[in-house]
Amino acid sequence: MDKVILKTQRTRLQETNLNDAAFYLELLNSPSWLHFIGDRKVHSLEDAENYIKNKIRPGYAEHGFGMYTVYLEEENIPVGVCGVMKREELEQADIGFAMLPAFEGQGIITETALAIREYARNQLGIHTLWGITTHDNFASMRVMEKLGMKLIGNTRLDGDSEELLLFST
Repeated sequence: MDKVILKTQRTRLQETNLNDAAFYLELLNSPSWLHFIGDRKVHSLEDAENYIKNKIRPGYAEHGFGMYTVYLEEENIPVGVCGVMKREELEQADIGFAMLPAFEGQGIITETALAIREYARNQLGIHTLWGITTHDNFASMRVMEKLGMKLIGNTRLDGDSEELLLFST
């Protein structure tokens, strides 16, 4: 088991490792991920391992934080991702989250995102967090509102043609 970052009532967040490759393969090809986040070209276990090595793990070394795998503590199964990222094109670190479809709508991501917000403040010293989402991702907007975030404008990520909504704590 990799480094546990925090625990909530129902979940455990830990650094993502290569043992999470099968989970990442499933998550990154789920309908909601493909629709709201986009195709990351992860279509095999090898692709998932490379994604973890090249896109997830470097954040831990570079910034001291990143995206973490969310496990249901009691069942010890991965159900989502949640964490803080620092993107070059954004002035502030942003919170991100995604959940396997079977676990959506149960409050798990809100519970986890609230804990990550407090972790960012208290452990990382990040007091202003941004959040980005598509104009039609109402579930993400609701989570950000529950985090106390307010819509502050629009933004566009490098190489992305779609304008995104920008929220801030």
